[in-house]
Amino acid sequence: PIGQRLKGLNAKLTLNERTATLEGLDFRAGDEQGRLTAAATLGEGGAVEATAGLRLRDFPVLAPGAPPLRVQTRITVEARRPAGGTPSVAVRLEGTDVELVELAGGGPRPIPSHPNITYVDAQGRAAAAAAAASPAAPATPLDLTVDLSDPVRIHGRILDMAWAGRLRVRTGPDPLLEGALEAQGGFVEMLGNRFELADGQVTLAQASGPMPFLRIEAKTETPEATVTARIRGSAANPKLEFAAEPALEESEILTLLVTGSTTPSDEDKQIVGEQAGALFATFSSPRFERALQDKLGVDRVRLTFGEGGLETPVLSFGKHITRRLYVEARYRPNPTETENESELSARLKLTRRWTLESRYGDLGLGDLGLYWEVPLR
Repeated sequence: PIGQRLKGLNAKLTLNERTATLEGLDFRAGDEQGRLTAAATLGEGGAVEATAGLRLRDFPVLAPGAPPLRVQTRITVEARRPAGGTPSVAVRLEGTDVELVELAGGGPRPIPSHPNITYVDAQGRAAAAAAAASPAAPATPLDLTVDLSDPVRIHGRILDMAWAGRLRVRTGPDPLLEGALEAQGGFVEMLGNRFELADGQVTLAQASGPMPFLRIEAKTETPEATVTARIRGSAANPKLEFAAEPALEESEILTLLVTGSTTPSDEDKQIVGEQAGALFATFSSPRFERALQDKLGVDRVRLTFGEGGLETPVLSFGKHITRRLYVEARYRPNPTETENESELSARLKLTRRWTLESRYGDLGLGDLGLYWEVPLR
């Protein structure tokens, strides 16, 4: 799960009647070290009590689709399962510092996915067949508490913030989701501007389902206005909105943040579109997408993603020149070696069934295709 090959493993395990003790499991990744300790006692009637401690010191963590991290933390876990009762687990983090590391090439990319493609192997097919043949098992009861009363600091080149709070999740016949994390100040950079956190909360609530709900507000000062950014919604699909004082149109706010002025030059308009793509890759902002269409005088603004997922956004601007001719410009902030960073494509409807399409980009890569539509009945 940490995406690292561990080495230098050294452990000592002792058994004493009903108690097993891991006095220390030392491990290394690169030059950094970690240490795990644990103890478990088996009681009467299947009761179990266990404790564990994990200490990481500037430990590298790599995960597909996420930036490389360097983590320092002390984690304490206490677990209990009374005879015939619901297991409970309490996790406490202390001295936690998470640094977003900028490395050449970044972290590993996730395996591309497609709704019509399923990756399987012999073991996977057997497990899928067994799961389909057996009825779904009820959720295993568990009472989990995560204590972050000692704030967790997350920092990197474009952000520095700390979060603290307490979360509780209980599964089983009487499920429960409660708790929140509160921002303890900090900043985040968006579109080249440093936004100071004014308020931030991540909430778990039964009404919002298992996905955390975000509510974050940050402000930045520009030469023409004070701009407030508000991020709200589920962690899976957060919504981003901007407001300004004195009041500005949405397209003017976006232009102001990117160029420093609400009256940009023609060259600045292209920069506005390119930098907006980085925001759309993370946040949903339908109002700003519409405002961008109006500002640039295009018919379509679209964001898609390449095989690298969120790491490879593709921002497209399209315009119908005539009823039959559609022209589209595409920009890839993070292209592969076989992709154009910027390219122009055109689609010409020759007849009802015949279409001519072409594309060409800054790497000299392009193609020309003639297509014939066949209706399927």
